[in-house]
Amino acid sequence: MRNPEQPPVHLVSGRRIRLGEDRNADGSVDAELQLGGGSWRPVRLEPLEWSRPLTPSEARRLLAAGRLLRRRCGDDVVALLDLGAIDGRLVRVTERWDGVALRAALWGVPLPLRVAAELVGRVAAIIAAAHDARPPIVHGRLTADAVVLGSDGRLRLRGFDLGGGGAGPADDVYAMGALLYELLAGQPLPPLPIQADACRARVRDLVTAVPFVPPAVIEILVQSLAFEPGDRPAAAAVARMLTEVARKAEGESLSAWIDGELARFEGDGMARAAIAEEPTADEATVDVPAARESTADEATVDEPAARESTADEATVEEPAVDVAEVLEALPVPDLEAPAAVLVEARAPRELVAAPDAWGAEPP
Repeated sequence: MRNPEQPPVHLVSGRRIRLGEDRNADGSVDAELQLGGGSWRPVRLEPLEWSRPLTPSEARRLLAAGRLLRRRCGDDVVALLDLGAIDGRLVRVTERWDGVALRAALWGVPLPLRVAAELVGRVAAIIAAAHDARPPIVHGRLTADAVVLGSDGRLRLRGFDLGGGGAGPADDVYAMGALLYELLAGQPLPPLPIQADACRARVRDLVTAVPFVPPAVIEILVQSLAFEPGDRPAAAAVARMLTEVARKAEGESLSAWIDGELARFEGDGMARAAIAEEPTADEATVDVPAARESTADEATVDEPAARESTADEATVEEPAVDVAEVLEALPVPDLEAPAAVLVEARAPRELVAAPDAWGAEPP
């Protein structure tokens, strides 16, 4: 039975969810989501940055975009499983990932060239796969916080802005350039002038001042940080160029560096192990409504032709009831508020979506 002090969680799918005891450093909350067969899957609740009340059609499109992203990028991305609200705040439910965010592994010192090039090259390859979707899926918020260093030595991306947010593929490429600069310089890219000529000059001054960076990498940085979006290369081109740089560079590999960082975190007692199960066929599917004319403020996703779902897709069931009244009544989240106030989790307990919230008893 739910503790009355604990705010209820209302999920679009109507599934049951139970929260863990602790909050993570980034304000997210570990939880378990009940699957169709009665089993429980480890998941994570994160704040959903959304600038207006979320409508059912937008929720469906976000979930459809998450499914399409998973098909394009596979296990290289942290899957979106559900959407909902807790204590008046919009949240996304994702698979629980095992590892640490890249941001936590940066200590204000430059990374070796091979590690930095291999890392951003891998990021660029994942982003390129997302950009190849139709329409392109843009990350929109690519920083060191969005890069996960996995305990298996792999690299994954999280936090895709599946609603669009006005960003385009060229914005992701700029973010890759900024990330590469931060890894090589040991400090974030400073603010740049808003005038085209001054910006170009400042970028070249900055990147040429980074020590031990070969001319090929300088050109990658200059191109990726170009003032005009149309002057930036495609993500796939960045991936190819950086892969070649990493191949020629000496030193430890990215996987070896990740292993070392995770070992250091475990030694300091800072790493939180979380076993992420593979998505199962028990998970429900979202029914995408028939195509109609989209509005300017909706993020649209072209679903591929219907096919049999596979066990490795993260999918969510669309409730049969109309949830428009409830979702539209949710307040716009305060994006300036600390993420830590997402939820006050105490002891593990089961939270059930209230029947009167969605209009029907949850399954």
